Amino acid sequence: MVAHAQRERPGIEMICADALVPRGLPSCDLLCCLLGSFCSPDAATSREHFSAAAEMVEPGGIYILEWAVINGGPALLHDHWEVVGDGFKLSADYSAVPLESDEHYRERLVINGSEGEESVRLEQRNDLWAMPQSFLRALCEEGGQWDFIGSWDNWDITQDLVDDAVGQRPLTVLRRTNL
Repeated sequence: MVAHAQRERPGIEMICADALVPRGLPSCDLLCCLLGSFCSPDAATSREHFSAAAEMVEPGGIYILEWAVINGGPALLHDHWEVVGDGFKLSADYSAVPLESDEHYRERLVINGSEGEESVRLEQRNDLWAMPQSFLRALCEEGGQWDFIGSWDNWDITQDLVDDAVGQRPLTVLRRTNL
């Protein structure tokens, strides 16, 4: 997504930073949290994040949350991707398993790569809070810093934005209000 944006608009400055604590970054017109990198342990931390992000995003600016907001409770998810090229192989295995505590899940990502005789394995595990769309809507209504614009399901930006709840892999769009 970032590479596509840089190709389409080469003059745009891209800054990679900590998505959960964006303080100290320059102001921007677009903030994008990619591939569920918004890993919040609870609602209080999420409220702090959106308040800090509002200080950074210019009025009228857009915040896109990719796979950070869910519809309903956490679902059992599993995906696997594999890329094989000239002398290399890369595979990724992702799973999300609901925990017994309400609205929390354990996420696991394993990446295996090999090139010739060399190989590497990376594994990350997180216990996370599944931010419900209802929480985000209430935050927008109460706080006055963000407007909820809508979501696309399954990362399909060719569809119209919808205002109602979407599936398990949404792109959610917020607009910074003009306070």
